[in-house]
Amino acid sequence: MARDRVLAARKFPSVIVKSTAGHYSLDFHAEQEPNAVSRVGLAEERDALGMQKLLIDWRYTPQDVATVREAVRVLAAIGAHNALEYQRRSKLRLSAR
Repeated sequence: MARDRVLAARKFPSVIVKSTAGHYSLDFHAEQEPNAVSRVGLAEERDALGMQKLLIDWRYTPQDVATVREAVRVLAAIGAHNALEYQRRSKLRLSAR
């Protein structure tokens, strides 16, 4: 799951176009727990302005993965509940006609 992540380019400002298929993406941002193994440092390599480039060694923990999995589970349950509620209300509106 987290190992298969895709890093997207920043998309601000954004415009959401109505999907004819009713499908939309969900950008998910989560905080990680502090991890002493992760590091930020300076490389010997320099950028166009002569400044040292950053070295970022970011490591996630099993708890980070578990937190994201739980959030996705909760979001899916909410989505399923909302879909069922939408169907129920649609049936009520149709029967009231």
